[in-house]
Amino acid sequence: MQNRFSRTFLTLSLAAGLTVPTVALAAKKDAKKPAAAKDGKKAALVLEETSDAAFGYTIKIPKGAKVLQKEEYGHTFSAPLPGGHEYNVSLGKVQAASLDDAINTATMMGTKDLTEKKDADGLILVVKAAEFGVVEVWTFVKEKELSAKCAGPATETAALVEMCTSLKAK
Repeated sequence: MQNRFSRTFLTLSLAAGLTVPTVALAAKKDAKKPAAAKDGKKAALVLEETSDAAFGYTIKIPKGAKVLQKEEYGHTFSAPLPGGHEYNVSLGKVQAASLDDAINTATMMGTKDLTEKKDADGLILVVKAAEFGVVEVWTFVKEKELSAKCAGPATETAALVEMCTSLKAK
């Protein structure tokens, strides 16, 4: 819990333009790396489809993810990882009319640096550069008030893109 608090405090402090205490940085630096599987390799991520007809979506999330929020305008799922990290998938009723709108929404807070942006197949994708070891992947369903933000360790960017690009309107 120490690492999660420190990471949250660190993110909020930076967003508010405050000086970051060295204690928060030390806690993050000393965080454990994800545990390896029994054969010495990293355990494979298993995704499962979840949907909500009332909210109007289908998306793949990590198997066993817990529901943190299920409100009228937002659903959030979390799958903790060793070392204080997590996969976090948040769905919202946000519409982006264009790639520029999507970029503006995704970069409203945090880094403005992007590693990928594309508008194809009815979905707008924005991948933000890693910030403090965390990557945010955003997707917006074109012509719908439906978006997803998938966040997690920078080492898991491909998995985050896979999750977020599985978003479909129902």
